[in-house]
Amino acid sequence: YGGTQPIKGHLNGGVVRVDLPTWKVTAYRGVIPDQSIPDMILCPDDKTLFGNGSILGGTGTVPKAKVPSIFLWDTVTDKVIWSGTVFEDAIYYSESGLTADGHVITFARNSSLAKQKFYYYMIFDPVRREVMMQGRIPARFSRYLVSHPRPMGPQKRNYFAADGTLYAYDPALKEVVKLFSHPSLELTQDLYETPEGFAYYLADNTSIIRVKLF
Repeated sequence: YGGTQPIKGHLNGGVVRVDLPTWKVTAYRGVIPDQSIPDMILCPDDKTLFGNGSILGGTGTVPKAKVPSIFLWDTVTDKVIWSGTVFEDAIYYSESGLTADGHVITFARNSSLAKQKFYYYMIFDPVRREVMMQGRIPARFSRYLVSHPRPMGPQKRNYFAADGTLYAYDPALKEVVKLFSHPSLELTQDLYETPEGFAYYLADNTSIIRVKLF
């Protein structure tokens, strides 16, 4: 399963299912009206997907939706079984992952035209269908926030980076902690961690950086 953003001039992304044994592709368009679906992740029950919405469509489109949604998708019936909104000034959610305590972590941001710019984060319980915690980080939007989708290391932290700084959600502390800042993180993308404790990321599209995290 995956989410889609429509082509130029169109709104309404969708959910795509690929049956690997046959390579049959099924598309469900407009599952969240007038929104694209930046990404989806499988919940711990192995049958429900958590999805991120975006009010942005294809190039040149004007958003109709005012607030992006998050949602749950049932892979048995291939339908949305729950949807909701959290951050009223966000334009999209992205980079979702799973935490060590069985929740979903996901991120959002507001518009680059906003007077005060923020990245948002939240921890969502897909069973209770409620936000367990949320917060925001002042932003410059030097590029975009990137994260690793799984908890890593002895502390089972979820790592993410934005605007030159590496952060981690610590499930024991139930909070986001700032780890360090470095110029190579200003324009980073594709954050990846290994079980051996190394983080790799692409810096400014020119260099691959390795950092020892744990």
